[in-house]
Amino acid sequence: MYERFSRPSRLDRLQKRKAREREKAREIGQYIKTLGLAVLLATLPFWPQAVPRNFAPGHFSHLRLPVVFGQDRPVAPKIRPVVVYVTGEVLRPGVLRAPEDAKLREIIAAAGGYAPAADRHALDPDQPVKDGMHIHVPAVHQ
Repeated sequence: MYERFSRPSRLDRLQKRKAREREKAREIGQYIKTLGLAVLLATLPFWPQAVPRNFAPGHFSHLRLPVVFGQDRPVAPKIRPVVVYVTGEVLRPGVLRAPEDAKLREIIAAAGGYAPAADRHALDPDQPVKDGMHIHVPAVHQ
């Protein structure tokens, strides 16, 4: 005749509470992801331009890109790379690509620096390099 009202068991209540907590955590996660994406997109115009990597990575990082007025971001100038051949007492001899206005000191640094037996005073470090140049770093006894 009468249907007995049954109270949910403790396990059922616990499972429902855990499901609500998971749903709330999922909503918070979605909110954080959306907020992070919005911040990322809002700050995108202020990020620096990528510098073309047509030379040894890590070198020439002190060069700054000129700002062209009337534009929002700096514009990389049209730099024609020069190819030089480095031999002798350097740590990594070989063919290197560098910007057109590179100096000899930057090329030596890109080749790994002087070897211990190198004559550091034989070359002018401020000498500009030219395309197709062969740079030989002599040893002290040469």
